[in-house]
Amino acid sequence: MSGAIGFESTIGNAPTLAATRALRNGVLDGWRGILALWVFFGHMDHFLGLNMPVLRAPGYAVDGFIVLSGYFIHASMASTAAKYAKPEAAWRFYRQRALRIWPAYAAVLIGSVVAFHAAGWITGEPREAPGTMALLAHVSLLNGLIPPYVEGMPIPSWSLSIELQFYALYPLIFFTGAFRSIVLAVVAFALALASPYLLGNYTVTGLWAHFSQPSLLTYRLFLFMIGVAWQREMMGERSLVKPMLAAAFVLNPFSAVVVLCIYLSEHQLLKRIVAPALESRAAQFFGRISYSLYVCHGPVIALAFWQIHARPSVATGLVLVAAIVPATILLSYVVHTTIEQRFHSVGLK
Repeated sequence: MSGAIGFESTIGNAPTLAATRALRNGVLDGWRGILALWVFFGHMDHFLGLNMPVLRAPGYAVDGFIVLSGYFIHASMASTAAKYAKPEAAWRFYRQRALRIWPAYAAVLIGSVVAFHAAGWITGEPREAPGTMALLAHVSLLNGLIPPYVEGMPIPSWSLSIELQFYALYPLIFFTGAFRSIVLAVVAFALALASPYLLGNYTVTGLWAHFSQPSLLTYRLFLFMIGVAWQREMMGERSLVKPMLAAAFVLNPFSAVVVLCIYLSEHQLLKRIVAPALESRAAQFFGRISYSLYVCHGPVIALAFWQIHARPSVATGLVLVAAIVPATILLSYVVHTTIEQRFHSVGLK
């Protein structure tokens, strides 16, 4: 690998413009909306016990999000590095990413803890408060690094923790030029193969530890780097995206199918077919609120089903189940407009 080099000396002015344009993409925004709805309805399916095909596996949607994250993070890092020296670019990148994901997440997490305790007090069925260490681990999004705290909150924060780990590492990957190295791709693939056996695979304990979710970056770095390689291909650079997509089928063929569908939707022949649906007003709306929908849906579902179990009646169940979807969408929209957008705008300054 080469030493630390600036973005301009790496890929020149034309890709710099491409990097700026690549920060928005209507088709991929539509995919974000679809993936967020998949996670939402997948968790609904879990609580209802329907066990519907495809819907019951929202983890594959999370893998799609991870690839899209790598795709956009490379463009964001490249655009920032084109304007600022390395230390300033890294600082701005960290600031942008922190303001992009943390305020909305922290507000919903703390709000959900308060809501659960308020509901318990009102109904006379108080819930045990999360421990101080557990709450700190989740609020800081470091929970994904600590096996006992990977889960325990209604928000699927394990995936946000792994996202944060990627953000922390990516400036180093970018400024050393490692994102262009076949060595990193091979290492990331080997880590993805080994992690379930060494660190755990859901209910199966690993040789070294037991992570109940794939919350360490080692599990998913390869998927992030597929997104990075894809972005480089879109910028007109040579990349390993196609062999990496093929290798993804070795890791998990179902996840790889989802990623491949997203990847192919950007190619001209298929794009003409899928763009009208993915760029429709509905898909774009859910794409815009996808992050808020991702962090809001869990607390709403968990609170509703807690009340259903506390008051088991057909009427209560029907009312609460019917209310989950509109309540979640409304809450997500409010969080998006009042918190997520505002802090994201600050981060871009």
